[in-house]
Amino acid sequence: MGLLDALFGARQTQTTVITDVTRMSGRKICVAALTRGRAIRLAEPHPTEDWLESVGGLIPGNLISVDWQPTRTFKRPHVEDGTWKPASFKKNGVLTYEDFIFRLSAAVEAGVKEAFGDVSAYSERGNPAFSPGEGPRSLASIQAENVRVYPHEEGIRIDFSDGQTNWKMVPVEDLALRRHQVSCPGCAGNMASALLREFGSDEAILRVGLGRPFQARDDLTACFLQVNHIFPLAARSKHFSS
Repeated sequence: MGLLDALFGARQTQTTVITDVTRMSGRKICVAALTRGRAIRLAEPHPTEDWLESVGGLIPGNLISVDWQPTRTFKRPHVEDGTWKPASFKKNGVLTYEDFIFRLSAAVEAGVKEAFGDVSAYSERGNPAFSPGEGPRSLASIQAENVRVYPHEEGIRIDFSDGQTNWKMVPVEDLALRRHQVSCPGCAGNMASALLREFGSDEAILRVGLGRPFQARDDLTACFLQVNHIFPLAARSKHFSS
């Protein structure tokens, strides 16, 4: 093993569970997983919706194997970034909802600030911003209360409490939800009811993340908070239907 492999980890086949499948700009998507308690992201090459369709789609709870190693040039807070070989990617089944929640629960953070540090600023709409180049991570699971999910303009927003802070109008970037919203632009009323029915809950585990640095205004470039997925604790297994 060379010095760089010793420092950053040699490429190896990871057997892992998908935790996040979210939308980004254009046809790009973000895919992340949990392996031995560690979050990893398939960052280089960048996954796309075309690739996702070529593997038959992905949902949180999918078991996969893939050749992956940490990216040597990652920039905080995106410490989960890694390079991977698309040809090595293989789907190996899917966990039950209960088993998936059990795995997430083993690594739940106490709240948003415990996961990502202090908020550095807020956008015009109140979305919390975190400083680029800092922070211990960009992905986490937290337990949330008083969850309310609703469509807002061209997107989806969520209000929730993590026991210490009430967070309002945080963007939801779940790829499946956003695809559904885009495919039915005239269904806002029905979607509001569906979001409330499926995801409104007293308690849930949220997959939360920090976006890539974005210049929201002249004096604010930051990594903004987003919610990747919502897993109600009183949920049914149908949340894992594709």
